[in-house]
Amino acid sequence: MASLRRGYLVIKHSVSSKGANHRFVFTSEDGRYFCWKSLDSEDEKRIELISISRIVREGVEFFLKASYVKNISHCLVIMSEDKKLQLELGSEMETEYLRYEL
Repeated sequence: MASLRRGYLVIKHSVSSKGANHRFVFTSEDGRYFCWKSLDSEDEKRIELISISRIVREGVEFFLKASYVKNISHCLVIMSEDKKLQLELGSEMETEYLRYEL
């Protein structure tokens, strides 16, 4: 969990927008929240770790618009009751690591 506190640079995909945006993801100091924010502003958003109901690694195509995904094998979707966070990491290894850290 220590590396997740330092954070990762990821590409965040969204169903509502036509593009993808770079985001910095990390866990809060107290370890209760998975957070993400823009690289050029302090618009931090978060989801409580305990509320995460599912992390999808296989079959993410269902949740992503594959036309703008660079590498589908580097993607995962983090879901809670009210949020769906679609992320693309730099490598398959980073994707697996993040999945298991959460």
